[in-house]
Amino acid sequence: IDLVTTVFQKIGTTVNYKQMPWKRVLHSIENGQLDLACGASVTPEREKFAYFSAPYRDEVFTLFVLKERVKEVKLSKLSDVVEKKFRLGLVRGYYYGEEHETLIKNADYRSLVQRVADDATNAKKLDRGRIDGFLCDPYAAKIILEELNLSDKIVRHPFYVTSGSIHVMLSKKATSADMARSFNRYLYFMKESGEYDLILKKYL
Repeated sequence: IDLVTTVFQKIGTTVNYKQMPWKRVLHSIENGQLDLACGASVTPEREKFAYFSAPYRDEVFTLFVLKERVKEVKLSKLSDVVEKKFRLGLVRGYYYGEEHETLIKNADYRSLVQRVADDATNAKKLDRGRIDGFLCDPYAAKIILEELNLSDKIVRHPFYVTSGSIHVMLSKKATSADMARSFNRYLYFMKESGEYDLILKKYL
């Protein structure tokens, strides 16, 4: 949010944020009810209704588990979910990479995946023992776990998956290709000046 806000300030535009389930975000971008969304992966389906900025970072989804179970959870690839009978929490509409897209076609994998509206719900489900772990962006997880007072109970596991680079997604119905180009231009200037790194370092 800090990064995107800063870019649009340089463009001369104010951004007002709404928090909503990701599935609804995608629907609202498609219909032009929202102008843009952050943290989006490029997919052929989304390219039909959205422009995408240049990538602003790579997306990593880290596994989060109960602190007491870190050493006993043995996942080295997503397909291990089936072998270990691991109940995995995900968020509806998120893109978790090609391996997940292939595995989700498998009934055994699907039966172990529980998809919810947001990451906070997964954290609560893990705390209550309804799942064994969940995949989450570590930047987002840090804030969520602090807000739920679960930072001492739920921790990062070494396992992670990458979905590739992430972008700002702009509605074709509500914005223009020129807006996407302007975003790219100022993002480039911020990377060159070091301002980009300063923003990300705040959250490391």
